[in-house]
Amino acid sequence: MTQTSLLKSTRELSHILSQEASLLAEGRLSEIADLNVEKTDAVRAFENALTAADSVGISHTERREVDATLALARENLQRLSVMRNGLNSLANRLSNLDSGTKVGAYSATGHKLSFDRGTNTLAKKI
Repeated sequence: MTQTSLLKSTRELSHILSQEASLLAEGRLSEIADLNVEKTDAVRAFENALTAADSVGISHTERREVDATLALARENLQRLSVMRNGLNSLANRLSNLDSGTKVGAYSATGHKLSFDRGTNTLAKKI
């Protein structure tokens, strides 16, 4: 592999990561999953070119492009992590909907009454 193959593979990976960043910003997760095969191939080509270039040396231009591509990959990873955490939080909230939800009804002492396990019956307190 030559230095030009490193630039080529870096630019291909950078292009895919840019597409992924755009899809992440729009929240289009299913299309990100479709991009994974292409991304995996680009990462392999990038790793191979980088390994080959290590023995020859990397120019300043190549180093800048590699660093920019790695920064974009880190940003995408962070965005994916944030989305995963948000989805986990949403799933937890949805799974806890039926556990003691407070409603707009009050007891004689002024405390909110809760639904009984989401069955739409008010818990009676005597």
